[in-house]
Amino acid sequence: QLGLPGAGSGNTRAIVSRVAGLIRGRGVDPHSVVAVTFTNKAAGEMRERIERLVGIEPLTSFVGTFHRMSLDLLRRYGHHVGVRRGFSIFDREDQIRLVKQALEAEQLSEASFPPKPLLAAISSAKNRLIDVATYEERARGFFEERAARVYRAYQGLLVQANGVDFDDMLVYAVRLLADNADVRDRLRGHIQYLLVDEYQDTNHVQQRLVLELAGPGGNITAVGDDDLVVVLGGDGTLLSVARS
Repeated sequence: QLGLPGAGSGNTRAIVSRVAGLIRGRGVDPHSVVAVTFTNKAAGEMRERIERLVGIEPLTSFVGTFHRMSLDLLRRYGHHVGVRRGFSIFDREDQIRLVKQALEAEQLSEASFPPKPLLAAISSAKNRLIDVATYEERARGFFEERAARVYRAYQGLLVQANGVDFDDMLVYAVRLLADNADVRDRLRGHIQYLLVDEYQDTNHVQQRLVLELAGPGGNITAVGDDDLVVVLGGDGTLLSVARS
């Protein structure tokens, strides 16, 4: 299902009502319902509203952000994609520090290649699921060719430190589901209903994560603004969403 209430007209309320209707109205097991949104604040408010409506506290459904969902997956199954137990999450300050180390390793000047634009380029690549090798192949021009070198060095430093940045959480989660059929099928069997708030704000890696979790026969309810192009499969499955 795709809901298009329009900006400011109650997107989150539609998700809350849908979850409450499934659990209270249809008797769906709360464990089999997953609802994702973009901020911890929105997720907390959503959870509180659902708990009030269904009278279950604490709610056993997963209600959280894309990053929290990915973090939970990596903590349980990260070893399948080379993420070792006890990994650290690198915040913005950590990432800038690592980019500076990568610049030094590649003998590139911070004055000529400021860390923030380089980090933005790396983040953009990850959000499009472009790995180091692919970025290197596609790099054109002075900046991109050197950004590719920094990307490789940066990622190597992350792995060496047993760290993941915020983009990696999503990238590794998608890779986990795409490459490990046993894990993917177990999760798909567990999740009966997947609900996504503010779908118009999802980027490529987030869309892939949703589709990998749901699978061909999955039940997705996506709520977003009315500037979306929705592609459905022959069985009504949501295949992709893009801005018009």
